[in-house]
Parts: sequence; structure tokens; C-alpha cells
Amino acid sequence: MLYSKKVRDTMIGCLLAILAWPALAEQEPYPLTPPTAEQAAYYGLDAGFYRKSILVQGILIATSENVRDYALKESAYFFDKLWAPYWERLAKKYPDAVKK
Repeated sequence: MLYSKKVRDTMIGCLLAILAWPALAEQEPYPLTPPTAEQAAYYGLDAGFYRKSILVQGILIATSENVRDYALKESAYFFDKLWAPYWERLAKKYPDAVKK
């Protein structure tokens, strides 16, 4: 046997990830937008300072233009993954209160 099963499975997984990468890269799960006038009014945001925002699970993450896009998208990703199980529980317990 040239490679062990563990090494072979790891190599196959890496190959599949490489092949799937173009399709995954085209998706934009967390689009960056400027905060809307309604969001700025609701949260009391200074439109001159807060230039970028992402809406994740109904929660607004707003930053200045000095924050790198990658850092903002990473924050959105981690927030989304961290809170996903809790939102599911809340949706089951309070179906009318949780936005979908």
C-alpha cells in the first residue's frame, strides 16, 4: 500500500476542497453595504463615521471605513456560526419573536 488510509482520505478531502473552491468563492454570504438611513436612525449611527455594515441574523455590524473588509466579513462569519444554535432554540421557543 502506497499511502495509509488516513493519508489517502486526507488527500482526497484536500482535492475535493480545491475542486469546490471556485464555486464557494463566487458566493457572497455576507455582502458589505453602507448602513441605510433607517438603520442609522434606529441605532443612532453617525453616517459620517459608519461607512460599512453587514446584517447577520437580523443583527447589524457597523464599522468605519478604516476596518478591512476581510475583518468585517470574518466577524460576521464568526457571529453567524457562534449564534446559529441559539437562534434555532429561540425560534422554536418563541416563533413569532425571531426573524428568519
